[in-house]
Amino acid sequence: NRTERLVQAIESLGSGQIRSLTFRGSWAILGVKGAIPGSVPEGRTASLGGPVTLTDTVLFQSIQGSFTTLPFGPAKTWTDMFLEVDTSVAGTHVSLDVLRLHRNGVADTVYSVSFERDSVINLLQDSVRTVQFRLNLLSETPGLSPRLIRWWVNFEPPPELASNYQAARLDTNLVLEGEVLSVEADIYNFSQTVAESVEVAIFVNANNVTTPLSPVVFPVIPGGAYETITASFPTAGSTGRVDFVFQIDPDGKLNEAFTDNNVFSLPSTVLSDTTAPLFAVTFDGVNVFDNDYVRPEPEIRIGIRDNSPLPITDPNSVVLKLDNRRITLGSTPDSLFETLTGNEKARVTFRPTLAKGNHLLSVQVLDASGNPADSMEYEVRFKVETDLRLLQVFNFPNPFSTE
Repeated sequence: NRTERLVQAIESLGSGQIRSLTFRGSWAILGVKGAIPGSVPEGRTASLGGPVTLTDTVLFQSIQGSFTTLPFGPAKTWTDMFLEVDTSVAGTHVSLDVLRLHRNGVADTVYSVSFERDSVINLLQDSVRTVQFRLNLLSETPGLSPRLIRWWVNFEPPPELASNYQAARLDTNLVLEGEVLSVEADIYNFSQTVAESVEVAIFVNANNVTTPLSPVVFPVIPGGAYETITASFPTAGSTGRVDFVFQIDPDGKLNEAFTDNNVFSLPSTVLSDTTAPLFAVTFDGVNVFDNDYVRPEPEIRIGIRDNSPLPITDPNSVVLKLDNRRITLGSTPDSLFETLTGNEKARVTFRPTLAKGNHLLSVQVLDASGNPADSMEYEVRFKVETDLRLLQVFNFPNPFSTE
């Protein structure tokens, strides 16, 4: 209940509205004992008028505080630092904290560092990317304070390297599987700081597999200059889209301010070989047709040609049958399979010993991409005669002139 005694006690805190408070009204005060009524923050609403909000400002004299700089850097090398403060007023003190952000993303703070230049610079190794300084001000007496007069930091800025797909070139962006893709790219240093030991990592993304190529390291790229990197990738086993990916300074050793322009890619396309290979079969260097006679010990050669740059290395790419019996090909002289590098991609040399009578030779050839030479096997039927006989005699001229 609001009694007269309660009202007078509240008015002694400086209230000038307590007597006007209505039923279910809201009221608030930020009172001070002994204050004149109406001299303090106070608020009131009518019945069911909602809440009351008061604001005020309290002034006091602090005896301690701090000042923190914005980040300095990034830097290639920290060269100098100077700090001047005035603590001539008795009972005032300062201390310095160094807030470091390292290149690996780790942040740490070194507390209460000496103001001496060498003490600070020794804390700023090349691994420090950026630094902030926090000056702590302390006074034993309210109203007195040390003064910050000036400070500065000198550093050599890092190099700024960059490249993109517009600075890269392919010999051709469309090749046949087995050909070599060659690319070159220009790596720019847009700063005036010399970049040293610049590593460029190169990757190839093909068939959802990332293959690293040998990285390139440039000992020096002067400020405002560029160097050209070259790379190549043999496409055997890769078809479809193939991307070269370049990454400058992959380990972040150069402490650059911007790294978004350090990675770029260049696309190309590798086509599958769909052209059938060609082959020729000779007996002792001569083409043989059905029902021709051959020697009992012929040298049968199969020369294979193909448009694909992929080599034909598998002896099983040639299915050779004599009288329906498959011949195993390999490195033996009488059933030799050879991979060649010229226009002829592969060669088979077969030296059988044949019995008298009729024989059947059949051949099917696949290239390195699995394309067959034909939908059906090549077949030739020939004869072998071991006895000396006169066969298929015809008179010439025919008829004789005396007839």
